[in-house]
Amino acid sequence: MKFLSGLTIKKWLYSGAVSISAITICLASIPQLAHADDPDSGNSAGGRSTTPRDPSCPVTNIQFPYIQSLTPKASKGEKSVTVNLSQSPTFYFYSSHLKGKYRFRLLKSQKSRVPLYSQDIAGFDKVGIFAVSLPVLTAIKPQEYYFWELEYLCSDKPNVSNPMVFGRLYRDRLTTAQKLEFSKLETSSDRLAFYQKYGIWSERLDEIAKLLPTSQLLWQQTLDAEGLQAISKQSVLFSQPSPKPSKP
Repeated sequence: MKFLSGLTIKKWLYSGAVSISAITICLASIPQLAHADDPDSGNSAGGRSTTPRDPSCPVTNIQFPYIQSLTPKASKGEKSVTVNLSQSPTFYFYSSHLKGKYRFRLLKSQKSRVPLYSQDIAGFDKVGIFAVSLPVLTAIKPQEYYFWELEYLCSDKPNVSNPMVFGRLYRDRLTTAQKLEFSKLETSSDRLAFYQKYGIWSERLDEIAKLLPTSQLLWQQTLDAEGLQAISKQSVLFSQPSPKPSKP
């Protein structure tokens, strides 16, 4: 759409060439940019990058999304939540950016800007899916929600809008009956069925990832079922650079 200047609109109004209602419709149709710190924009709990890309950031000739989190899709009327069991969850992300670096943060809430954990990750020379594995964090309590975010940093320029994805993490706790059920599981297939049955996303995806490339078809089917068809066939980068965790 060709945007209209205020002067042009005034000229049209005075000339009677267009009505007020037509102007209202025209202005309402101008797309608004979503911001990464807006929990109600787009896929508010994860999903694709919502921040405009800095033109100086190197990127391959690949269509949007530039960054995507491998998180479950949200139910209608709800926000997506990544459910896990451990105090050391693993997150998976796809990025079409090259080099630069990423900064992962885990926070108590979106409003709390003091991270429970922060980790810088060196960028890659090729496009693909990479993992961010957290150490054991005693701060992650059971049956509580947390907020995570991954930001792509390609330069040290001030006031740059960096691409970012973000979402919510919920650490669940098994009941006594579920613990007994889990203790009887013998195979990876048994564990995957258990995780899927109780909606435990983090351990489920990690279990499949550990079996790659043998589990490639299951990996793709699992991501496709969550609306991640655009990246389900992308390569998984096993050669992740050593993370450099930093304490808040």
